[in-house]
Amino acid sequence: LPLMLGRAIAHEFGHALLGPGHSSQGIMQPLWGGEKLGFAAGNAMAFTSDQERALQLAVKARHDGKPEGLQADAQEPAAPHER
Repeated sequence: LPLMLGRAIAHEFGHALLGPGHSSQGIMQPLWGGEKLGFAAGNAMAFTSDQERALQLAVKARHDGKPEGLQADAQEPAAPHER
């Protein structure tokens, strides 16, 4: 449960900084099957390198007082958020 909760929190922080879009890879995927929730998923449930760069830019923009820089373009086109 802690691992799944941590991944869900990271995913939602990703939305807070990157916007509403989802990706076909990594932790920003819209749907997680059972294979994505376990410990064995490892790096498959991490931010991609493009998302990592976008997160860094978004945090820097917020730090520099430029909130318009928060919506980075490192994800695939926005899809409805699946809950």
